[in-house]
Amino acid sequence: AHNKIFKFLGVSQSAEEIVSNYTPPVRTNNSNRGVRSALVQRFVRKPSCQAAYKGLSPDLFRLGFVVRVLKRLNTTYFSRPILQASFERTLKQQFTTERDALSALIGRDLSQWAE
Repeated sequence: AHNKIFKFLGVSQSAEEIVSNYTPPVRTNNSNRGVRSALVQRFVRKPSCQAAYKGLSPDLFRLGFVVRVLKRLNTTYFSRPILQASFERTLKQQFTTERDALSALIGRDLSQWAE
């Protein structure tokens, strides 16, 4: 199907060559995040602080932009530590009974969760 589209578009390479050379960018969903400054976080998130800075600017659109920028600048990203194999085994053993109980309760086989 790709070759037909490439032929229609006038692309000279075959689909397999293009797809084999393509490496999509890695994007992490739900990455670990933290805050740089607890004070800024409190200022941005706390309702009493929000009431204070809402009075500073009558233009709510501009204020929302400033708050989003503050949140973004105050956010730091870090990688998750690798789960140790021994701890993973302990967790699997600990939750085996809960998994089996849930499986019986909902009437579905959840054995693949053990993998």
